[in-house]
Amino acid sequence: PEIGEFFVDLGLPTDEVRPDTTIGGNRDGGPSSADEHGARVVLSGRVDAVVAPQLRARLTTALDDGATSLEVDLAAVDFLDSAALAALVQALKRTRERGGSFVLVRPHDPAAMRVFELTKLDRVFTFRDGD
Repeated sequence: PEIGEFFVDLGLPTDEVRPDTTIGGNRDGGPSSADEHGARVVLSGRVDAVVAPQLRARLTTALDDGATSLEVDLAAVDFLDSAALAALVQALKRTRERGGSFVLVRPHDPAAMRVFELTKLDRVFTFRDGD
């Protein structure tokens, strides 16, 4: 199935959004929504306990809106913590329950990928190389 892009807005006042973290969807910066097939979330910077609740909420919204497949682009992520991993694992479980697919775009930063390797989650998630 084709992956539709899903814009994820942190929903925080500007002064509360860290300048080193973005969550988005469309390459042109505009919002779109999940289609009947799937959703795509693009992350960059630090994905940690500050960002993870919003990430979890938006992935849940995409699934609740009917997405059966999710792609999370981690190519520009340079840090993930356990809260971020928990949000991704939860979305993976829900996607699998629906018979869908969940794919992560491999982070370019070796330190970010190392978190998956140390936790053995690199054996659980399906990764693909970015563009």
